[in-house]
Amino acid sequence: MLKLVFSLFLLFTSLAFGDSGYYIKNYNITTDISDKNIYKVNEKITAHFLQPRRGIFRVIPEKYNGRIIPITNVKTNTETYSRDEGDFLYLRLGNPNKYILGDKVYHINYDYNIGWDKNQKYDEVYYNLIGNDWNTRIDKLTFKITLPKSFDKNNVNITLGPRDSTNTEGVIWTVNKNTISGYTTRPLKPGESVTLALPLPEGYFNLKGEITKFYSIEILVNILILLFPLIAFILYKKFGEKNIIVESVEFYPPEKMTPTEIGYYIDGRINSKDLTSLIFYWANKGYIKLIDLKYDFEIIKLVEQIKSKNDFEIYLFNSLFIYSDNGIKIKISDLKNNFYKHIEKAGEIFETDLILNHRELYTLRSVKLQSLVKSFPIFIIGIIIGYFVYLNENNIFILSKELILGTISILLSLYFSEKIKTRTKFGNNILGKILGFKKFLYVAEKNKLEMLLDENPSYFYDILPYTIVLGVSEKWANKFKDLEISPPEWMDSYNSTGMFSTLLLINSLNRSMEIFNENMLSAPKAPTNFGGGTSSMDGGSSGGGVGGGGGGSW
Repeated sequence: MLKLVFSLFLLFTSLAFGDSGYYIKNYNITTDISDKNIYKVNEKITAHFLQPRRGIFRVIPEKYNGRIIPITNVKTNTETYSRDEGDFLYLRLGNPNKYILGDKVYHINYDYNIGWDKNQKYDEVYYNLIGNDWNTRIDKLTFKITLPKSFDKNNVNITLGPRDSTNTEGVIWTVNKNTISGYTTRPLKPGESVTLALPLPEGYFNLKGEITKFYSIEILVNILILLFPLIAFILYKKFGEKNIIVESVEFYPPEKMTPTEIGYYIDGRINSKDLTSLIFYWANKGYIKLIDLKYDFEIIKLVEQIKSKNDFEIYLFNSLFIYSDNGIKIKISDLKNNFYKHIEKAGEIFETDLILNHRELYTLRSVKLQSLVKSFPIFIIGIIIGYFVYLNENNIFILSKELILGTISILLSLYFSEKIKTRTKFGNNILGKILGFKKFLYVAEKNKLEMLLDENPSYFYDILPYTIVLGVSEKWANKFKDLEISPPEWMDSYNSTGMFSTLLLINSLNRSMEIFNENMLSAPKAPTNFGGGTSSMDGGSSGGGVGGGGGGSW
């Protein structure tokens, strides 16, 4: 491997200066092209060594315009070391223990399987007889290219010079029936190439079998990709949500649920605000006191243990003061990059509580079906990756088409995975009550609120944590702007002007929620490490075709 890397290094770094230790007296190429667009190449290279060398090496590209062009049936007339690197074939010809001076003739035979180029407008022969990567002069090139059937000889064009040159001087060619023969009239400098460009009518090469196979596999792949969202749709139609929700008017949270439970049942997931809203819930119950420090908050524990039937709530409360120096006071900023672990754990305990208490929102079967459908994107991505490994090329059009189709299939599968869940009887009933409760928070009239305040003077603060998880806190506060509401006893503010309104309170609480979420949910950041040609239709250019490559001495 070290010798290979060294040889390639010598090749590409010596192109600018040339290798004065040898030169090529004559480079003869004979190529027969079959009707399957397979090139049977015979290279006869007469090298003259001015300095002792062991032989030459040849680098032949196996990639063109994103396609892999396999090289097979390689034969030489001397001891040869070969290595296939995927993008090129490396051949080292000669005996490592024997040095050469003077002339040496090398024969290299191989098949170049060009096949179907995916171009449906025309076929072509766009072929580098000599590539741009020889590091010495080539005194003369002679060539003979035979095609499988007749073609328009007026379309033949051969260019000579550095890469992208369109110069046709310095090379002479003739066409006799299906054969193009010619030679160069001047030496080629290091890095110069000779390229044949011959556009042909579409269908010139007999590639129907390859084309049929390609499209058959493409259709199969597309069917498989689309099959997954179809299965997801069928499962949705058969097992998807069919329950009818009956809303009932509720003035209080149904079944004395915590804000976390209400937040879960309204959308079927635990969000960050569903858990952090418990801070205000506990404060209103007299478990803690909040001190607004403007850019931070301090929480003071007022009870050793809260009264709750929920294990997740007890765990989260006890965890809140683990990072306190005295177990009584804790600043929210002290929880940064630490408390997120307890938030995650509380969510796990919450889900376990639901199962143990038979209070699940969705049936077990529908949850399993959802997990199955959610795995569909993995299979879709696997099929697309497998397809491109099979194609073994970088065709932007095909890649874009399959990625668009795959993305649509993945999005549809994920959409139906959400729809496929079916609520339990309990879940359906409780959702109707919660929606009725939320609707009341929207439409409650002043006289009804006054009545509720007469019955329960702390009604505004009892409901406040629930309005946060339901997303109606500002609307709720606005309904009480003309009602007599005292500032909360569980919160001291840095602003001691004495001004108070429910809207100012909500603004303060929204700011505090941002501070809570920023610190209680933050986690340490993981480290991050940073670390061909065009066409023959316009006459082509030197080095722009398939094949060629180059070589050097060793």
